Amino acid sequence: MVDQPLIDVLTSIKQLLWPDESVKRRQKRRRILSAANQQFLRNGYRKASIQEIATASNVSKGLIYLYFPSKAELLIQVLAFESEAYFEQLLPVFASQDAPIERLRQFLDLGIKHNDASPLLAKLRAKDGDLQFALLEADTQKGAMRDYLQTEILLLEGLVRATLAPEVAASRLRQLTSILYDLLVGYMLLPDSLRKTGREERSVMIDYVLTGLTPAGRFCASTDGKATQMVAHP
Repeated sequence: MVDQPLIDVLTSIKQLLWPDESVKRRQKRRRILSAANQQFLRNGYRKASIQEIATASNVSKGLIYLYFPSKAELLIQVLAFESEAYFEQLLPVFASQDAPIERLRQFLDLGIKHNDASPLLAKLRAKDGDLQFALLEADTQKGAMRDYLQTEILLLEGLVRATLAPEVAASRLRQLTSILYDLLVGYMLLPDSLRKTGREERSVMIDYVLTGLTPAGRFCASTDGKATQMVAHP
């Protein structure tokens, strides 16, 4: 069964990106989003030019403001544009009947690949100051990207819960989810020049990361509820 948070966030993204309009208008909207993505990547948010985005997408500057009331809101929708494909790719993972550990492996693999395919979101993850400034400027939409990133954590926590022994304490579950998320995001943000693991070795890296969640190394809750220990089951 597909997790409801995934359905909810994908629905909100589509509602934000694709209002009910003609095919021609939607094609123009898509061109603007693609051109804006390249401008924001090349020049940063503050230096990105609406006129250059208009020229690249073959529309007038005024039309851009008709579709997107401000440059900050345009950025929000570009980030949502990058997120849409990622969440759509997660749908079959959560609808799958595969074992939880296998679905968790697919989730981590897609997360890494998504980071490569979505460079603007990668900058947001890295707390890029220019993008953070833009999110503050687009105050009415600021919560949207926070919801997208929070959904990732909720989905990850659900897979970790399904993979671990049922007696794992809630506090330990949150801790393990945070550790796994930090490992994933930390790897994605590490510059290529500093990585010791190449792209061709990613699947091996993920297998090693998940070793502690396999039946031979399940986590059990402590009796005091404050801490837990990893024990090897026979």
